[in-house]
Amino acid sequence: MCVIGLYTIVSNNFACAKSEENLEKIDKDQNNIISIREAIVLGLILSINCIGGGIGIGANGISAIFTVISIGFFSLLTFAIGGHFGLILSKTFIGKNSTLISGVILIGIGIFEMFI
Repeated sequence: MCVIGLYTIVSNNFACAKSEENLEKIDKDQNNIISIREAIVLGLILSINCIGGGIGIGANGISAIFTVISIGFFSLLTFAIGGHFGLILSKTFIGKNSTLISGVILIGIGIFEMFI
């Protein structure tokens, strides 16, 4: 954990210049608007996240309709809440130094785990 925390802190210093390049790679036509084609690719990639949950639901015999509706509802709800709080936190000290703070937290967890 300590090594991952150190890597997070060190890589943050080098990643600031590269973040602009990564954003340009995602938006193929570089118009800063997600086209239908880009949205479909993004949707397919994100839907892979649900494969594990679908297998678990099928193995346990849970109602598929209720599960799909509840997953959709809570995904939209948590996305909206996360986006709202993300905008608020991005303007604070925590948001501006979030990578550094997460690295320090990982180092702290690593040190804590060594002694327990």
